[in-house]
Amino acid sequence: MAQPQPNILQLAKQGNPKAIATIINRQLEPKGIIAQVDLKDNCLQILIEAIQLPPQHIIVEYFRKSFKHLGATAIKTIKVYGKRRGEVFFEWHELFDLVEVPGQQG
Repeated sequence: MAQPQPNILQLAKQGNPKAIATIINRQLEPKGIIAQVDLKDNCLQILIEAIQLPPQHIIVEYFRKSFKHLGATAIKTIKVYGKRRGEVFFEWHELFDLVEVPGQQG
């Protein structure tokens, strides 16, 4: 008997970038935002593209809360890039840690 395939949430919790991209895009595509995701050395890199980018602090806080809740142990830091669709250069980027440093309150 074959093992059942893990569902998309289980894959995301394991740090699977394709599963994470699918979940993010389900949430953001209706708002006109498309995300591309990659995982390198425990750093999840998320590029969001939109004709009208939302404010940086809103997107960063959204990802900070979402990934803390997800609990993917393979992800230690997240780097978010914001770019207007059709442009070559990023409008902004931000790097933040998911792992809490002992003695720090968050």
